[in-house]
Amino acid sequence: MSDGEDLKEEGASGEETGKRKWPKKPPKTEEDLVAIALLDALREGTGYEHPEKAPLACVVRVLEYADIPKAKEAYALVRVRGPNGETWHLSVRRGTVAVGDLALFVSADAALPVDKRFRNEAVCSVKEKTYKFGFGMDLKRLLPHVKRHIFHFNSGVLFPASDFKELKGTSEGTRVDMLLRIDSQTALKERLQQPRGKAWRPPVQPARKPGILAKIAELASRRLGHAAAARAEMEARRMRGESVR
Repeated sequence: MSDGEDLKEEGASGEETGKRKWPKKPPKTEEDLVAIALLDALREGTGYEHPEKAPLACVVRVLEYADIPKAKEAYALVRVRGPNGETWHLSVRRGTVAVGDLALFVSADAALPVDKRFRNEAVCSVKEKTYKFGFGMDLKRLLPHVKRHIFHFNSGVLFPASDFKELKGTSEGTRVDMLLRIDSQTALKERLQQPRGKAWRPPVQPARKPGILAKIAELASRRLGHAAAARAEMEARRMRGESVR
């Protein structure tokens, strides 16, 4: 073997020893594959119940609860029952609700009042938005971030009903959007797109006809004017040497 070939082999072995070898990942178990398939199905929303027309806000009963594996140990899947006995699935943060609990369901179209009870990071994050309807008519609302991460297929979010004293004594299926002053984002957008009226101006007072006193004053002014004119003409004639009668 030549010296050149020896050097090449030595260099090759040096390159191989210089590379960092990462440990091989263990093969996925059947449990891992099932968990991954579940996460994919949740993101796509396939195979789960969705409300035909999600109410803006209502009280629901939690019927089923199951922790979602391989979801950063943070999410759970629940099944709730709302108005008219309709049921649907939702993804929630672990521990926020339990089986048998009453919860406040808020749809993705909800515009929530600026209330600290809705700023619950364990449920969802919110974005503050101001709807400008005109001078002195600004309306501030909190918009929930529903379509994100594992929540992507959700039609809304769940708040613990115990956080709202107004819901004490209410039964499952009760619509509470008016009670909690919850508006619809769609309705607010439509209201913004409506043509605005003209700016308000005070009404113009109609012109009034001159009264008797005004007429007397005008007549007196005319007579005084005529007398002054006559005196001026007489003075001019006197200066010209003309006879004045």
